[in-house]
Amino acid sequence: MPLYKYKKAPVQYKRQYRSRKPQSSEVVLEIQREPLTIWKLLQGIKNDITEILTTSRFAGTVVPAICIIYGLNLLLGQIIPSATQFIQAQTGGLEQGALAIVPSNFVSAKQSFLSDPGSTYFEQIQQNAKRARVLEIDPVSNSYNGIFSLSIPNLNLSNLSVQANTNSGVETIYDQVLENGLAHMESTGLPISSTPNNIVIYGHSAGGDYYKRTGDPAAAFTILTDIKLGDTIDVTIEGKDYSYKVSKTKIVEPTDLSIIAGEGNPSIQTLTLFTCYPPGN
Repeated sequence: MPLYKYKKAPVQYKRQYRSRKPQSSEVVLEIQREPLTIWKLLQGIKNDITEILTTSRFAGTVVPAICIIYGLNLLLGQIIPSATQFIQAQTGGLEQGALAIVPSNFVSAKQSFLSDPGSTYFEQIQQNAKRARVLEIDPVSNSYNGIFSLSIPNLNLSNLSVQANTNSGVETIYDQVLENGLAHMESTGLPISSTPNNIVIYGHSAGGDYYKRTGDPAAAFTILTDIKLGDTIDVTIEGKDYSYKVSKTKIVEPTDLSIIAGEGNPSIQTLTLFTCYPPGN
């Protein structure tokens, strides 16, 4: 009986998967940008500085030291002299033996109250200014010898007489000018000129209650210490008015050239008023 060999045919299985379409989803983030303000900018700078100071040993040591030095300088240069002047005014204690109360014969005693730095002082600062060449050649200002006026409304000073180009190196000359008003230092600027030289005007200050009791225009600059930043100073010359704003006040050493040179933008004409400090000294 014949034998047959059978080969089993391969069976193919096809597995079908039921596909499930995934559901798509979207995530939407809404970011609202807040406007940058000056306050937020300053807060950011403050936070950065705070972080530097707290994390840096060097900055944490040097910055406070600088602040302390600046504070001491401010205290010694401004607060202490002002406090000393206030105490002297309240107690009547004035330097150089000046009396605190004006006597009845104040006219004859006038010179004992008024300050006078002396011609040597004026000569010195003028010579220093010439050597430093802080003033430009200004024939318009230098040739004017008239009288003009100065007013400071917030100090109730009105139309104070100012003699232009006073020879400040000769005591008899400037004393005569200051007898009834103020003096404009020769070779410095004037508003009538386009040359941006600093305008320098000076006058007496008086000790005690001399100015309060008499209102003497020769001692009008006694209350110059009461002037505030932003106050207006008016100059009237040749029928025209010129106004200046106070941008800085300070106590200077006798050798400080900024009295004549002025401060700030050299292309802009400035005005400097000065007197002896403390008043009467």
